[in-house]
Amino acid sequence: MRGLPRLALQGAVVAALVGGATVFITTDKALSVTVDGKSRNIHTFASTVGDVLDEEGITVGPRDVVAPALDAKVTDGTQIAVRYGRLVSINVDGQERTVWVTALNVQEALDQLGIRDGEAFVSVSRSVPIGRAGLEFDVRLPRSVMLTVEGKSHTIETAASTVAQALDEAGVSLGENDFVYPSLKSKPADGDRIRVFRITGKVATRTESIAHRTKEVADASMYEGERKVTQSGHNGARKAIYELVRENGTWVVERRLVLVATTKAVTQIVRVGTKNRPASSEPPPPPSGSSGGLNWAALAECESGGNPNAVSPNGLYFGLYQFSISTWQSVGGSGVPTDASSAEQTRRAQILYDRAGDSPWPVCGSRLYS
Repeated sequence: MRGLPRLALQGAVVAALVGGATVFITTDKALSVTVDGKSRNIHTFASTVGDVLDEEGITVGPRDVVAPALDAKVTDGTQIAVRYGRLVSINVDGQERTVWVTALNVQEALDQLGIRDGEAFVSVSRSVPIGRAGLEFDVRLPRSVMLTVEGKSHTIETAASTVAQALDEAGVSLGENDFVYPSLKSKPADGDRIRVFRITGKVATRTESIAHRTKEVADASMYEGERKVTQSGHNGARKAIYELVRENGTWVVERRLVLVATTKAVTQIVRVGTKNRPASSEPPPPPSGSSGGLNWAALAECESGGNPNAVSPNGLYFGLYQFSISTWQSVGGSGVPTDASSAEQTRRAQILYDRAGDSPWPVCGSRLYS
């Protein structure tokens, strides 16, 4: 009977050992952890992904990606993947971008950034690995460019950085005197046109003027015959490129190659009165003093070409004798000189002459004595 307590004690110890082994077996888990593509197998008693990473000394930040999530429960066979974030500086067609990616190489980075054009130019190999320190590289996307060689055109797709490179890719060879527009060093943009001219003579560039237009706008607030310049016109300029050839020992224009506007012409805007003018009860003042007997027609011809409606290019002088508004008003005129008849304009000019002689017309005044 004394042997029974001993057997009972031994049984309890064995049961405890067996139970402990069971707990050990059921909580120990075999997992795989992959960090930036490198895997290793581990055993752990941890219950979540975050706990596993802590045990393994793997620290992650907000730019990194972990799958499953840090708070996910782990079981036997769980596969944990970690990708560290990398700061990539990428220049896409001249536009700088600095972004975080979890890509391990350039091609993965392009995919993550949505640049999936296989024809794009990349300044480094697409298989180049991207380390934790990041990477800088350039990308040029293909552009559609019209290529014209001596009038024959076709469209090419190119990721070339210069016109010269685009021509080389297209198999266009250039002679010593050939002319290319835009220049060989220019960067072709989408929709651009590259023109190649086979030159037998030489190329010359000239700057040419572009005459401005004049636009008249009806204005019901002004009387008929009144005109007011509200925007002064300005001529523009353009660059014309010609091919010159020798003809009887002299360089002559063979053809115009390119025409490029460098300064746009500015349209002159003139408001023209449409309101009926009230009848005037005041007759024009008579000529007086020494102004009689002078050649007023000759002065008018010199000043305005004899046009009573003439307005100077700068919009400051009006009529037969090119009065300024202030001078016109000083001799009793109203409105603008071009509102008045030729006879009235002449009478006002005679009044001005009586006051100041021919000094108001320093260039044409001598015509009065012809």
